Amino acid sequence: MLQLLTRYWWVFGVRSALAIIYGLFLFVSRDLSLYGFVMASGFFILIESLLLLIITFGRDVGNTRMISIESILGSVIAAVIILGAGVGSMIMPGVTSVMVPVNIGAWAIMIGALGLFHAASLRSQKQVAWSFRLSSLLALLCGVWLIIQRDAGALSLQLLIAAFAVLYGVLQVFMIFKVRSSASQP
Repeated sequence: MLQLLTRYWWVFGVRSALAIIYGLFLFVSRDLSLYGFVMASGFFILIESLLLLIITFGRDVGNTRMISIESILGSVIAAVIILGAGVGSMIMPGVTSVMVPVNIGAWAIMIGALGLFHAASLRSQKQVAWSFRLSSLLALLCGVWLIIQRDAGALSLQLLIAAFAVLYGVLQVFMIFKVRSSASQP
C-alpha cells in the first residue's frame, strides 16, 4: 500500500481536496434544496471513486485489487444516489430524504472498512498509518451514524456530512504529507 501511496500521492491529494471542497460547499450552502444536495453528494462520490481508477489501471503498482473494489463499489453507490435519488427527489422527496443518508452512510462504511484494511498493511510506517486509521475510523463511525439517524433526513444531516468531509479530507492531506516526507528520506 505504501508503494501505491508514494506513486499516486497526487490522486489521494485530489480526493482529499475534493472532500474538503465538498464539505465547505455544504457548510456554506445551508439553503440547498434536496435535489441540489443529492446531486452534489452523488457527484462527489462518483468523482472520488473514479479517481481510484487511475490507480487501478496504473503501471507498476502491484496488487490493486482492494483499490479496484473500492472504486467499483463507490461508483455504483454514486450512480444509485445520482440516478435513484435524483429522480426520486422529484417524485417522492420524503423517501429520498431518508435514502440519501443511507447511501452516503454505506459509502462511508465501505471506505472506512477498506481504509482500515489498507492501513493494516502500513504497520511499519507508523506516522502514515495512524492518520490513515483515524480517517478510516472517522468514515466508519460517520457512516454508521448516518444510517442510524437516517430518519432525520438528508438536509438535517447536512452539517454532519459537511464536517465529516472536511475532517476526512484534512486527515488524508496529513497522511499524504507523511507519505511524501517518508518517501524522500533514505
